[in-house]
This record gives sequence, structure tokens and C-alpha cells, in this order.
Amino acid sequence: MNKPGIALRGVNMGDGKPVVSGDRVESTVTLSADGCAIEGFVIMNSGNPHAGVSVTSSNNTIANNTVTNNRGFGLYLNRSNNNLIFCNDVNKSGFDGIYLENSTYNNLSYNNASYNILSGITLRGSAYNTILENFANNNGEYGVSLIDSDENFVVSNIVCNNTHESISIHNSVGSVIKENVDIEVTKVVSQESGSKSEVLKVNIGSMSMV
Repeated sequence: MNKPGIALRGVNMGDGKPVVSGDRVESTVTLSADGCAIEGFVIMNSGNPHAGVSVTSSNNTIANNTVTNNRGFGLYLNRSNNNLIFCNDVNKSGFDGIYLENSTYNNLSYNNASYNILSGITLRGSAYNTILENFANNNGEYGVSLIDSDENFVVSNIVCNNTHESISIHNSVGSVIKENVDIEVTKVVSQESGSKSEVLKVNIGSMSMV
């Protein structure tokens, strides 16, 4: 999508969302012009280290897509600002599900970034972004990771069963991080009877990084 203002909207004709499948070499979809929209597709089979959706422009809308089975990232934004990214299901990425690099003032809401090889949502060198009410569960590293990323707003996300910390913060200041829910389920085996039970632990964390 290299012309401004283009909108592509998939229509379910009864067989599910239309599929956009890549060549396993480059990114499957690239938004290089401002003000575009892509909604309602299954986007898959990007190459490594590319992405299912690669964004190098601004003021775009990416919504209601299933981004799956990409060898690199699910969604990758680089020097991309003021985008609205909502209600996408991003899973089974070879790298991070949603990755922002040097990108500002983006809104990520109501996405499900789970079951990715690395982290669910990662910000690197990215400031003033909103990460609101997303699911980031069962990822190979972190649920949400901030690296060299200041002044972000991370609120009311559910981050469960990630391999490392649910929310990782490295060299990042000034962010508001509150009301995120970490639900941890631990299986316990009784040594006496050999029976199994589950312990449910719910953490609701709030902090302000200054």
C-alpha cells in the first residue's frame, strides 16, 4: 500500500476472513503511505526477519485482522506515528507479536498478542504510546516489554503465563503502568497421593515509572 488514503476491507462471504498469504521471504503486507486502512483479513506467511504487516508510514488504521504464522514479527512499526491498532489477533509469530521501533503516539487497544515465540508487545525507542486493554498471554518471553521507551501509558492489560516477567521495563522512565492483571495458574502435585491441583493467583499491579 504505497498510495495515501487506500482502505482495504475484507468481506467474509461465509468461509471466514479472506486470506493474504506471503511468500515466506518478505513482509506479507507493507504500509508505506500515510492514512491507509487494512481491516478484516487473515495475514500470514511472512519471511524472516520481516512481518505479517510492516508499517513505515503514519495515521493508519489496522483493525480486526488475524495475523498468524509469520516467520518474523506479526505487526512491525518503524518510525511510524499516530496509528490506530485495535481488535487484531496476533499469534504464532517467529519473533514478537506487535513490535514498535522509534514510533510515537500510537494507540494499541483490544488486541490479542498471544502465543508468540518472543514477546507479545514490545516497544523499543518508542514514546507516548497507549497500550490499553490488550491480552498478552503465553508468550515465549514477556507479555509487554518496554526498552528505551519513555512516557508510555500501559493500562488494564491482561498478561498471563508468559515465560518471563509479565511486564518488563528496561531503561524506560515516565511511563504510567497500572491496573494490569497477571493471572498465574500453578499445578501442584501432592507427594503423598500423587494427585494434582491448581493454584490460581491473581495480581493487579500499578506503578508509575518516573
